[in-house]
Amino acid sequence: MRLKYASLFTLLTLFFSFSISAQTACSELFISEYVEGGGNNKAIEIYNPSSSIVDLSNYGLIRYSNGSTNGTTISLSGMLDTGAVFVIANNQATGAFATEADMT
Repeated sequence: MRLKYASLFTLLTLFFSFSISAQTACSELFISEYVEGGGNNKAIEIYNPSSSIVDLSNYGLIRYSNGSTNGTTISLSGMLDTGAVFVIANNQATGAFATEADMT
């Protein structure tokens, strides 16, 4: 019986090891976090998982408020290092939301 469980454990270990190593690395920016505090304290964090520095002027966000179908484009700027994050906070944010953001 022990041999049966050991074999099952070995198969599961091999399966999960293969599954993890078979995943491909992400190479595009993505929104890694959305933070919402009280009032206008809201922020979006963008993460660069790639192995290259990214020029943010090639990217933008479109903000839709209160169910509107007309969005407002937010143009980004600057360079984002590999493995780094860029935080955009509401332009009326206060406290840490305003001071820690890369852009408001």
